[in-house]
Amino acid sequence: MEFHELLYKKYNGLDLPEDYVHWAEEMLYFNTDEMKKLASMRPPYYVFEIEEMFEKAVRSLGWKFPTIKECAISHINRLHQRLLFAGDDVFAMVKEIYNCTIQYQLEEKQLQWYEPSEWIDQLHYDQAFNLSKEAVREKIVRHARKLWHAEKSEYTFSTLIGRRVLNVAVKTDDRFIVQFENGSLMIECAWRIRNTETILFGDSDLQSNAVKWHEIQDLLIKRTIQDVQLWHNCPFLMVQLDDVFLDVFHSSSLFEGWSITDDEDHYLFSDHGGHVF
Repeated sequence: MEFHELLYKKYNGLDLPEDYVHWAEEMLYFNTDEMKKLASMRPPYYVFEIEEMFEKAVRSLGWKFPTIKECAISHINRLHQRLLFAGDDVFAMVKEIYNCTIQYQLEEKQLQWYEPSEWIDQLHYDQAFNLSKEAVREKIVRHARKLWHAEKSEYTFSTLIGRRVLNVAVKTDDRFIVQFENGSLMIECAWRIRNTETILFGDSDLQSNAVKWHEIQDLLIKRTIQDVQLWHNCPFLMVQLDDVFLDVFHSSSLFEGWSITDDEDHYLFSDHGGHVF
């Protein structure tokens, strides 16, 4: 069981002692003594003992306990993921998502899921509603997929907006660093540079010697950052430099992808498998 989901159950009084043991069993690769002790527990369980061991195991990892709102958002995202695959319990999941957004005052997500919740209510209570159960189900799944692929990060690196590109430094293996006035973007994965009409350069062009690094340097240096966007669920990073766009997308399960910083406290990177931290 995932950490946030376990805590969501705990905060709502739905947790069982064996949930903590199962969680520890899945986390044994961390190999801490506290985790081993919790994973080795067998019935009969004593609630206070299990909870104390759980807290010690979490502290042994150096983790902080997320808030109930953070756990609720994680719970909603897991339900959203399940909706992508059109299971049999689509209506129940939508209702749980919507009720959760109201309970934890998640206004933006409440707006996103208001219409699907209304479709279900109309199906059940409005005799004039002209869609079948299957049609509503398909409509909800389409809505969920559209939302999922359009989900953007809340953080847009606003401190980078208006700053210029100072340099484009070449690394080994055709990877490079774009140096800003107050930060940088290091790219070690697939990328492309495009305008509104076509792709201008891509990493495959360099590998085939179709273009040279100085051409990319000439194009990017002195341009100004207009926008930075991250799509979480792809994941996909886009940096707009005046009238061109630098797209970065992780394409490996083994190697790191990219990192971006503003030379202050803001730092994001795409780790193995494309996970963004």
